[in-house]
Amino acid sequence: MKKSRFLIFIVGFAVTAVTASAGLSVGLSGGAGYADWVGVWGIAWEVAPVVYWNTQSGIFGIGLKVPYGNANLKKPDPTLARFSHLAGIVSARFYPSSFFFLEAGGGYGRVHLKELRDIHWLEHLPPPNIPSPVIEGGLGFRLSPKRSNLTFEIGLKTHMFFDFRYRNVSLELGVAYDLEGKPRDTTLVADKTKEPKPPKDGKARKLPPTLKISLALDEPSGNKALDAEETGFLVIDLANHGPGIAEDITVKVSSLKQTPGLAYEGTKTVKYMGVDGKEEIRIPIKVAADVKSRIDTLFVEVEEPRFHNNVLPTPIAFQVFQFAPPELAMSDQVGIHDEANPKYGTYGNGDSRIQAGETVLITAVVENRGAGAARDVNLSLTSNTPNVIVLDTVYEEIGTLRSGGGWDSLSFLVLIPTIVKSDSIYFNVKLEEERDRFSRQISWALPMNAELPTEVVMVSPYVEDGEVETELPKFLSDVDFINPKNVEARTDAVAVVVGASSYENRDVADVEYARRDMSAVREHLVNVLGFKKENVYSVSDPTLSDFATWFGTETNPQGKLYRRVAAQQIKEVFVYYSGHGVPSITTGDPYLVPVDCDPNYAEQGGYSLKQLYNNLKELQVDQVTVVIDACFSGSSPEGSLLKSASPLIMESIDFKTYTPPGFTALTAASGRQVANWLEGEQHGLFTYYFLKGLGGEADNGDRKLTWGEVKAYVESNVTRAAAAQDREQTPVFVGNETEVLTEWR
Repeated sequence: MKKSRFLIFIVGFAVTAVTASAGLSVGLSGGAGYADWVGVWGIAWEVAPVVYWNTQSGIFGIGLKVPYGNANLKKPDPTLARFSHLAGIVSARFYPSSFFFLEAGGGYGRVHLKELRDIHWLEHLPPPNIPSPVIEGGLGFRLSPKRSNLTFEIGLKTHMFFDFRYRNVSLELGVAYDLEGKPRDTTLVADKTKEPKPPKDGKARKLPPTLKISLALDEPSGNKALDAEETGFLVIDLANHGPGIAEDITVKVSSLKQTPGLAYEGTKTVKYMGVDGKEEIRIPIKVAADVKSRIDTLFVEVEEPRFHNNVLPTPIAFQVFQFAPPELAMSDQVGIHDEANPKYGTYGNGDSRIQAGETVLITAVVENRGAGAARDVNLSLTSNTPNVIVLDTVYEEIGTLRSGGGWDSLSFLVLIPTIVKSDSIYFNVKLEEERDRFSRQISWALPMNAELPTEVVMVSPYVEDGEVETELPKFLSDVDFINPKNVEARTDAVAVVVGASSYENRDVADVEYARRDMSAVREHLVNVLGFKKENVYSVSDPTLSDFATWFGTETNPQGKLYRRVAAQQIKEVFVYYSGHGVPSITTGDPYLVPVDCDPNYAEQGGYSLKQLYNNLKELQVDQVTVVIDACFSGSSPEGSLLKSASPLIMESIDFKTYTPPGFTALTAASGRQVANWLEGEQHGLFTYYFLKGLGGEADNGDRKLTWGEVKAYVESNVTRAAAAQDREQTPVFVGNETEVLTEWR
């Protein structure tokens, strides 16, 4: 009878636990330790399947376990007692903290004797099977790994069989699996994501709430209107500014006239809002395909039933546009980067042309020329020219492109082997739109050996205030290319063009347009000043080692430039630098900043401007020209380069004292000023106007361009353009202003 009742109890408990499976976990525990029985002691082991159900609070739990164990008692010699036990125990748990628990329980079990020997003090030997009530107690620690349904436990447990006078104390290990189907909280069994119940009484409930709303329209196309076949959201920001709580709030949306083609939910309920409470309510508005263009107005009102402190109907008006199709296309705007640069994986001669034998980085733009927004746009691209290889899998999730010129850009690497002889390279472009009828397959061609813009700075189609850009990115400035002028060739001249753009130190802002500056300067050196293309050397993203390799060190000035000058009997040297400059914190001396330099340690990681000039003096040439688009104030358009040191306290640098006699030097900014960028042209402000002047804008009409004319033109335009940005920038010129820089025939 007892056995039947016990089984009924176990089954009933299991059914109850399973029906409450929101907090159910199953597991297995095992342990070993000390055991004794009527003066005989030894070791025992035990295993037990476990089912636990924890309350919503996470503080209490109740479980069922069925322990099975064996005892092997051999002390004192020569006694021996061997037996096994099986029990069913209902156990309760208390969790005072996230990792600690206390446990106690009771049940019923049976002990089976296997062997007894030399226990002479027993008056009567026990029967082979002995039923007995059981109690247990223990404590332990538990841990749930992050984002895991498993829980691991370690603890001390004790069992006592009353009728058999047997007890044990063991160290137990256990593992449990949470059947909730989601990762367990590592701090408590309770579900911490549940909101606290709202207070039902107290002072806050006796005082009235004051509800306020603000309204907005959220829609995916970015045109601040609802288009046909579009789903937008009416966003209602509800707030309680009063001294009391609000309950059972009803938010109603309505219109004074019919709104055909618009579908929305008219009522929302907010159960509770505390003092200073806030809640965002988003109501979907679905627009039909056959809707007509118009302006619709919806009204939102809020009802609060206890004090009737309602929000009166508040209107929101918006434009609804009838259906208009999108038109996806590849833009004529395209940019390439073909310099040898391991960082980008590119290899080429840097002449801004796609040529056989190069690996180029191509930046393409996809645009929407249609009157309707393009939704969920994806782009994939493959090569359609034999032997031309697209090195990466090109697949871009673009998203929504607004109507009338919305655009996005992407870059990819292309290898053009030397065996490619075609005039153009072709790509298969697949433009997918959410609606299949607006998807397109395009054959896109790029010309070989044609002038193209250099690598472009990626421009987002959205600006900071959330407005949508109305124009495509400007990839080509009017100084990027210039037609060759009829000038005398400088066969005995060499130039080194240096651009530091991508800095390794995350605290140092990149010089976004340094590579474009380099390319445009190289173009003008060849087509305006008559330098041989092979005598113009480019150094992109130089490290300190690169500076030393090209210009030499303090102890050895004979770098690459020195050797080329000596080998070719060069008489004229031109050096251009675009990047950061910084003063030494200790001495104030100016340093050029390599891409691997920490500006706070310019003396250790920078390249001294004084050392550059000293090493250039060692070249023994007739003419040295140095043009630097950098400032040495310790600042940039993105902020200070120096930590814990304001550039305003640095001594102003007098560049004339650093420039050797006979040199011509033109520096972007003076004193503590910042060398600014001209974002509209995607060039340094100084470099842009220097190249404009060099291209002929500075000439007075006699077709003889002097340094004095360049100086006057650059100073005037840079100062004016910087003032338009609410900044000061005055270039510094050192040299002979009457010297003729170039003469056009």
